[in-house]
Parts: sequence; C-alpha cells; structure tokens
Amino acid sequence: MRPIDKVLEQLNQRFPDRPPMRSGASWKSVCPAHAGNSRSLSVSESSKGAVFLKCWSQECSVESICDALQIKPSDMFGNGQTRSTSNGKPKTPFPTIHDAIEAYRMGQPSNIWKYHDAAGIVVGAVARWNADGGKEIRPLRHENGSWYLEGMIKPRPLYRLPDILGAAVVAVVEGEKCAVAGWSIGLPSTTPPHGSKSPHLADWLPLAGKSIWLFPDNDRAGEEFVSATLNLLAKLVPLPTVCVIRLPGLNDGDDLCDFVERHDAVEPETLLEKITAIADSTAIADLESSPESTRNPHIASDDCGPAETERPNIALGGNLRENSHAAWQAIHQANEPPRLFRHGGVPARIENDDNDAPVIKIVDQDRLRHFLARAANWRRSRQLKGRIVVSDVEPPMSVVRDVLATPNLPLPIVTRIVQSPIFAEDGSLQTDPGYQPASKTFYVPQDGLKIPNVGDSPSEQAVREAVTFILDNLLRDFPFNCESEQATAISLLLLPFARDLIEGPTPLHLFEMVPVRRYSLT
Repeated sequence: MRPIDKVLEQLNQRFPDRPPMRSGASWKSVCPAHAGNSRSLSVSESSKGAVFLKCWSQECSVESICDALQIKPSDMFGNGQTRSTSNGKPKTPFPTIHDAIEAYRMGQPSNIWKYHDAAGIVVGAVARWNADGGKEIRPLRHENGSWYLEGMIKPRPLYRLPDILGAAVVAVVEGEKCAVAGWSIGLPSTTPPHGSKSPHLADWLPLAGKSIWLFPDNDRAGEEFVSATLNLLAKLVPLPTVCVIRLPGLNDGDDLCDFVERHDAVEPETLLEKITAIADSTAIADLESSPESTRNPHIASDDCGPAETERPNIALGGNLRENSHAAWQAIHQANEPPRLFRHGGVPARIENDDNDAPVIKIVDQDRLRHFLARAANWRRSRQLKGRIVVSDVEPPMSVVRDVLATPNLPLPIVTRIVQSPIFAEDGSLQTDPGYQPASKTFYVPQDGLKIPNVGDSPSEQAVREAVTFILDNLLRDFPFNCESEQATAISLLLLPFARDLIEGPTPLHLFEMVPVRRYSLT
C-alpha cells in the first residue's frame, strides 16, 4: 500500500462522516490531533511518494498527527526513499540502531551510548570501537523512527540530559565513558557529544545556574576542553558556579574513569566524599571576567526563558481567553530580567545588528512564537483508545495573535538606547548597563568608557573638578563673546544627560560660525 493510501485510509476510518476531500493535487481533512470539525489538515504527495501533512488551524506537529492516526512518521515515506542532508548527499534510513551500526562495517562496537532530549526521547547515539592503540567513534542520528549515519541535530543534547535536569551539582567530563564512571560512584555526570572535539555544538542551557564540577583529561586536549567549556558556560544566564577539578595522581592522558578504576577497592560513597572534599577546596572559576560573559542578559538570544525544569506547563484547552492568560503568565515569568519590551505601543526586543551594536526590533508573530516556545512547555491532551494521551505541541498561532492584540501590553517600556549614563526623571543616575526602568532606557556603554564612582551628594571638590574639566578642556577653544554664550554651550552639553529632569520643552540652540579673518601678503 502506498503511504498516501495508508494515510487517507486512516483518515476515512477516523472521520467517516467527514472523509478527506480532494482539492486539486492534494486533500483536505479534519485534523485528528486537535478538537474541531473543520477540514484544516492538508495532505499532499511528493513525486517520490512521500506524504506531507500540514495543520493550518492549530499548527499541530507531524508527530502528533501520526500518533492520532496510529501510524509511524516513517510510514509516510515511499519504499527505498532516502533522506537528504544539507550537502545534498542522500542518507539511507535504517529501521533499528543495530542495522545502522552494521552499515558502518566495523563489527560489534565496544560501547553504545544513547542520547535523549529533555523529554526522554532518543535523538541519537555514539558508538565506540576499541582498536589497537586507539579508538574509533561514530555518530548516529534518530529521527522520525529511523536511524541515520550522521550527527545529531544541532545544538546537540548533553549526555543523560533527563537525569541531570534535577541535579544541583553536575560533573562535566570528556566522553561518555568518563560520565558512566561518574554515575558509578553516585556523581551526576554528563559530556557533550564527542567530548573535547566539539563542545561548541552542544546545548549547555540546562546547566544554567547549577554547580558544575569540570574534570579535564590530564593532557593538552583536556586543557583546551576546559578553556572552551568555560567560555560556553560563561554565556549562560544565570551563570553557573564552576570548579575545575584536576584529580591527583593522574598520569599523562588519564581521566576521571582512570581515577575511579584505580580506587575500585574503595566504596563508591567514600570515593565520592573524597572527590567532594577536593571540589570544596578548589577555587571557583571566574566566569564574570570571561569575554563570553559580557553578553547583556537583556539582549535577545536563543537561550531566553527559564531552565527546562522551571518552565511552566500550559495545558491547552478550547478557550482562547484562558490560553492567552496562561501565555501572559509564562511571559512575565520568563521576562526577568526583561527581554521583551514595549516600544511605541508595540512589543519589541533588543538585538545586536551585524556590527554587534544593539538595536530595537519590533516583535512580530514569528519572534513572539520563538519566545513562547522557550518560556513554557505547551501540552495538549486527547483521548486515545479510552485513555488520556498528553502530547507536546507548538505554541498555537491563535494564542500568538491574541497576545499581540492585547491592549496596553503589560511589558516594560523602553524609549531609546543610550551609550552613556543619564539622569532619570526621579533624579537617579543610571550607571548599570542594560535596561533602566526609572529612565525607560537601555544603556550600552561605549567601548572603553569608564565612569568614576560618583555618590548621590558629590563633594565641592568633585563639583569644581567637573566644572574645570568642562570649561578648560571641552570648551576652552570656543571664542565666546560673553558669559551667556558660555552658559548656553554648557546647557547644550548637559541637556542629553539631564533631559528627563526637565518638565516640558527645552530651549532651541542656534549655532553661528565665527567669521575667520583672512590675511594676504603683498
């Protein structure tokens, strides 16, 4: 049976009163993944026999539609059909991980480590073959029920991700073998896929705010892994607390696994206590001074929103008002520190342009959906064979549009971006970079700008020094004719910094060019 015939047959059985209706080269059908009676599901067939499904009403995922029809996503591909990667080369799908490993033609691997996403779904694996004088590592990718001989989707999950989400202390090591050794003594451990080879391709966000024990291998590659990992961890908000633990007694090239094996006669609890004592005596790494830690938490990034374990779960129902109310609650929870603002009456966010300068960008439907997908876990429940099945879904576009239509958006107001401290309306001087609620501005200091600490009541000496700096440095070369001209120039100089202190309009300043006398030699 062709895939298109199988899908249409399932839809006919599911909706005998409203069967799929032909519409040109495709079909329209009621979507089985959400409640409703309209034909919002588009079903089409490619030239190679693959079936494409698109829900135009609730944006239901292909996985949820297939689940409701009791078919596998892989059933929608024709026989012998291959999958293409970004480089255009076809990739052959394999029904099981063992079939995929066999295709490598390297024999039975020594170890296979599976990787999961935060929901516990297998997304890939790493296979290892021990060879004389070394090892061979090969990646595997799991998608839509099939296995492929390629790496996982980037950013790649950390090893044993579901198990470390609830851990307060997590050991970061190089390679799955070391992570297994850490778990053997009761230490929650993880590694990026391929260890020190490509830590930049991993998703480190789940480690935000945690206590991290970083165990490098005792070699040059291990130190490079430390440097790269610290820079990646310095990007997280909130910053984790990191200790770089260099275990005693390691030979060149040894790692945590070797350390645990040498102490196999020691009880795991005792060995963990020993490692804990080493960690307690190790200095905390300074992530604040890392070049990567300078990213302002108010500027939009892909890691916006709370950590996976802190995200609220939104159970979608049929009431748009209640769904939108839950969305706003998630926005307010995730918007601390503020990343979504109100600018000119519409939602906005701060982004960096191509020159790495901050700019105000209007938040459209796509940008808001990006934020909502990271602010909460969206769930939809339905009955299947007499039981309630809960599925992860994408933020519905109906909710996105309704949130954007909210009058007087309850978001922090930002009026402009400034590059130097200014006075707010209440008289306070805004010296901290980032969003300033009192002045409704976003402060990004210019490179190299250093502001001395000035108290709320500066001394007379400090005031005299400031006046002298303005008159004798900034304005000394201006040929003022009288004190009033000088006072006007000083007011113009101070106005951008003190504008919010003044109610109503301010004077208009006029510039005149002083005629230059010309002399001629005769």
